[in-house]
Amino acid sequence: MDIQEILIVAIGSFFLFVAMPIVIGISSYQEKKLKLQRELARSGGEDMRAGLEHLRERVAVLERLATSEDVRLAGDIERLRQRDARPGA
Repeated sequence: MDIQEILIVAIGSFFLFVAMPIVIGISSYQEKKLKLQRELARSGGEDMRAGLEHLRERVAVLERLATSEDVRLAGDIERLRQRDARPGA
């Protein structure tokens, strides 16, 4: 075997046993990372939608409270009291 054949075997062995496993490992890592990012994005979106729906329900309750007849009636009574309490009324 001359030096060229030894170099070819050495370089081939290097790529076979060192470079390829590194490339495969990096590729596998990237795939796992992307999969986790997609899962996180999906679950985060669902959490945000659930939170938004919860806030919408709370706003609806507050709107009902703010526009209920009792609140309006109490406001009317208070305005009448203030009007009657003013001098010259």
